[in-house]
Amino acid sequence: MRLSEKDFLDVIENMPLVSIDLVVVDKKSRILMGKRVNSPAQYCWFVPGGRIIKGETLDSALNRIAREEINQDLYRSNGRLVGIFDHYYKENFADVDGIHTQYIVLAFEFFLDLDSKNLPLGQHSHWQWVCESESKIAHTYSANYFHAIKKIDNTSYSIMNSRRDSFNNLLWQTPVLSLVAQAFLFTIILSDKTNSISRTIASLLSLTTSIASVQLLVKHRYAEREIAIELDSIEKLCGRYNINRYRKGENWFVGLSSYRIWLMVLAIFGVAALITLITLWS
Repeated sequence: MRLSEKDFLDVIENMPLVSIDLVVVDKKSRILMGKRVNSPAQYCWFVPGGRIIKGETLDSALNRIAREEINQDLYRSNGRLVGIFDHYYKENFADVDGIHTQYIVLAFEFFLDLDSKNLPLGQHSHWQWVCESESKIAHTYSANYFHAIKKIDNTSYSIMNSRRDSFNNLLWQTPVLSLVAQAFLFTIILSDKTNSISRTIASLLSLTTSIASVQLLVKHRYAEREIAIELDSIEKLCGRYNINRYRKGENWFVGLSSYRIWLMVLAIFGVAALITLITLWS
């Protein structure tokens, strides 16, 4: 149940409001801002956001605000808490003299690539991506987010790096284990003392192992790559040394993709097993 304008003004006059700011950042480290239509901060360039309504959970409030402001479904698990801020305004939403507005703001950072021309025009008359060098056009509270997002949660960053290392280790364990299995199976397949039924079973197992290994290799590569991209974007934004950036080799041989080479090797085992099956039963 929403309060009447008079009751809501009484709330504003006597206590702070709790709100959420969406610090939406693109690949160029620009922050999405809109020109506010209503008070407070009317006619100022400000990040999208809104207050939490009584009865809402933090997750439901964040998603609702994101839908209303930028027509996106956003969740805390996809973003990062930048910090908790105290915003104080001399005016209020109704422009009634003598009533100041105070917000306790939970600012969440999200990396999105949005077209500023296709965003809702409700609370904002215009949208644009603002880079740090242009931050003077923005309201002070929103301009301050350029500095705030450069601060990184070292614990979370370390956990993400460890997770990437885990996926990277699993990635390269896959072809090693697969080769051990394939070596054993092809010993059976290529042996002159092995009957056709045993060779058929070994060939089927080899083909299955090849397919499963390729799928697992691709899965681990996808997980490792996604975390690496996110870590790289954080490092660039925070001005850190980019340890997760992909670097090309100094010569063509080193520059070859080991991941693609091993995909090909594992696929060759599968093709060899398939040829054996066709030969046995043709």
